[in-house]
Amino acid sequence: MNKEEFLNELKKGLLGIPKEDSDERVNFYSEMIDDRIEEGMSEEEAVRAIGDVNSIISQIMAETPMTTIVKERVNREKEKKNGGISPLALILIVLLFPLWIPIVAVIFGLGIALFATLWALVVAFYAVTIALVVGGAGSIVWVLGMLLTGHLFSAGLGIGAGLFCIGLAILMVFGCIAFTKGAIRLTVDVIVGIKKKVSGKERD
Repeated sequence: MNKEEFLNELKKGLLGIPKEDSDERVNFYSEMIDDRIEEGMSEEEAVRAIGDVNSIISQIMAETPMTTIVKERVNREKEKKNGGISPLALILIVLLFPLWIPIVAVIFGLGIALFATLWALVVAFYAVTIALVVGGAGSIVWVLGMLLTGHLFSAGLGIGAGLFCIGLAILMVFGCIAFTKGAIRLTVDVIVGIKKKVSGKERD
């Protein structure tokens, strides 16, 4: 991908944010590409070094407040030639108001419930990990007591249980990290997706 293709893709992906913000971002990446070319890179190498354009678009959309995106969408709608909502559309909205508000509320509630469940699972993973660490530490203390009282068999069982808990806790830590990263990525993707839907992909 060359510089022109990269910037065109970037412009297309940022149509949902205010034009001045979009232009500022495009100019920023244009200058970044030029700087890398001046350092000796080819145009394609400079573009590759910046990163994937879709990832950059998603990051910018994630950083842009929802209020800014909604305001930009409203302003674009006002600027359309038809001058706003038609009388028929307005009548339909008023007549169907008792129907679509509960539907939207249910969909919104389901979305919140799904995300609450997702993050509850993340918290549960960490809680289990902490419990295993505490259990392993408790087993070690118990083993010391058994050794002092001469109960070698019980001490051996305690060592085995403690090592099992600590080993499982170590594995759970990696699982917690991966699960948390996945939950964060999913949350960000959904937020970006909602922002893109609200922003639309058209500008006069």
